[in-house]
Amino acid sequence: MKKKNKFRLNTHRLPQPKTTIVLLISLLFCFGVFGMPITPQTNSASSHSSTIKQAPPVPAHEDPALVEMWNQTYPSEPGLNDWTYSIIECSTGGFLITGYLLITGYGQQLCSMRTDSDGNQLWNFTLPEIAKYAWNDVGYTAIEVSTGGFAIAGYTMAPSGASQDMWLIRIDSTGNHLWNRTYGGSGNDVARSIVELSDGGFAMAGITTSFGTGTQDPYLVRTNSTGHLQWERRYGTDSANEAAKSVVACSTGGFALIGHYGSLGMWLQRTNATGYPLWNKTYGGYSNYLFHGIETKDGGFAIAGDHIGSTGTPDAWLVRTNSLGDVQWTAELGNIRPNAHQPKLVLECRDGGLAMYGTYEWSGMWIARYNETGTELWYTTYGRWCEAAVECHDGGYALVGVNAQWSGDEDWWLVRVSPIQWDPPPENQNMEAGTSFSYDLHVSSAFTVTSWSLNTSQFAIDSNGVITNSVPISVGTYGISVKITDEYDEFLNCSFTVTASDTTSPVWVVDPTDQIIDYGTALSYQLQASDISGISSWTINDTVHFSISGTGLLTSESTLAAGSYGLTVTVYDAYNNPLIVTFTVTVQQEIPPPPIPGFPVTAVALGAALGLGITMVLRYRRRKR
Repeated sequence: MKKKNKFRLNTHRLPQPKTTIVLLISLLFCFGVFGMPITPQTNSASSHSSTIKQAPPVPAHEDPALVEMWNQTYPSEPGLNDWTYSIIECSTGGFLITGYLLITGYGQQLCSMRTDSDGNQLWNFTLPEIAKYAWNDVGYTAIEVSTGGFAIAGYTMAPSGASQDMWLIRIDSTGNHLWNRTYGGSGNDVARSIVELSDGGFAMAGITTSFGTGTQDPYLVRTNSTGHLQWERRYGTDSANEAAKSVVACSTGGFALIGHYGSLGMWLQRTNATGYPLWNKTYGGYSNYLFHGIETKDGGFAIAGDHIGSTGTPDAWLVRTNSLGDVQWTAELGNIRPNAHQPKLVLECRDGGLAMYGTYEWSGMWIARYNETGTELWYTTYGRWCEAAVECHDGGYALVGVNAQWSGDEDWWLVRVSPIQWDPPPENQNMEAGTSFSYDLHVSSAFTVTSWSLNTSQFAIDSNGVITNSVPISVGTYGISVKITDEYDEFLNCSFTVTASDTTSPVWVVDPTDQIIDYGTALSYQLQASDISGISSWTINDTVHFSISGTGLLTSESTLAAGSYGLTVTVYDAYNNPLIVTFTVTVQQEIPPPPIPGFPVTAVALGAALGLGITMVLRYRRRKR
């Protein structure tokens, strides 16, 4: 576990109310200095149940089985129970898990752990130097920050040791501590959700008992980019326990808080950019602490929580609203999925539908998938306890929890699952440049695969998952990304490479042949070869009498002696693959002129002899004189 340098906590607290100004503070609350007191709303879902659109019944299909891709366990101190609350997928791949470790002699110690895309631990972050009190700090949530690194939110024990302070910690991308700040008053103040804002600051939502009458109230804190407090707001009635579990920085400005509101159930509070209330809605009528919400792409909201519905017991419930909080549709799992309860998370999917996650019979987890109108597309369970989940960029889901629920020795546990799976996983491929390529991909899916797509025009993929080249492939390495999508928009991605190599020699355009030239005539012979990578060079074994150009033109001296010359020519392509040929060049000897046609050879001989005799007589006479 990474050791950190010691540091001091910087606290930011509201002034403690003095006895002489209690009445003034009460009046300020009434006029909304810390957020207007919230009264039960007449437009709540529970009071307008006849207008709520109930989702259509479940379609008739076989529920998919989640295929486990891999899992990792992260042991810590034996015999103690650790816990996770949050997981995010990082922009560079891999995950950040946040929760706490239980340490002997210390208690709960906030911890965030970074893994690679296969779940292998890269580093973890703790702050053991501040351990002054047992059971003192927890990380509930974390986000990746646009400028790099992460922000972690939760709580730490106050210096008095008697209460909890909301806690914000900033670390860099390798887990080194940058700064931390605490917020709140003399009571318990806890962050359950955090968002980064457009100016680089942060907004955190959770609970407080420090202000008002001491009951648990929703709490919103706004900071700048270095964590210094800009403002803080309390919401609630002063008469019941309420809490904010999610904060959204709305696309139209301001914030939305989502949580529970006493006996009124789900609660949606809309504020302006400085946290002052605009409106609020409640839904359901059952008070629980398991609510999570998001803003959807159309500016509306989706909220997941427990609801006492047709079964008479708390069942998982999903509420979809417009931008004003008016209900568009709801989906109740309990009437069709017995024992599905404790929803932990809701996500908006790529097709505009929603996915809701929760626990199942206290021993496993479930995922329910809905389209944009609330029709259940599929529902599946997984037989391990998972506290949080995230939809992964390459398809499927990452689930985080503990490996042995209620065992007394619980360690962090991370698993990748998907209802659609490569079978087998694609691997890097090799091919010969210039040849045909074919690679067959296979998947196992609970539903029908409806589309296959590639990221490059140099290759194509058909409806059966067969990849072929669509153009001649030159030497190089090509990155291939494949995406498959099923009928419910569940998808799976993979990436691999196709490396095209040139290991083949050039070929002759015209096969070389033996050459014959006359004595005194120079040779000029054009050789031609081709290769997909191009021709690089030509060589010849006899460089005394012959030469060959870079284009394959073979030439010789004009004074070649008569005879035969054995030549070996080698041509190389761009990757030094050779093509060799051997042939001969024959230089013919000089031949005398042919005889005159019809003139006897003997006459020629007699004429030659007569001429020789006359020459000898003349020489003799000269000597006699």
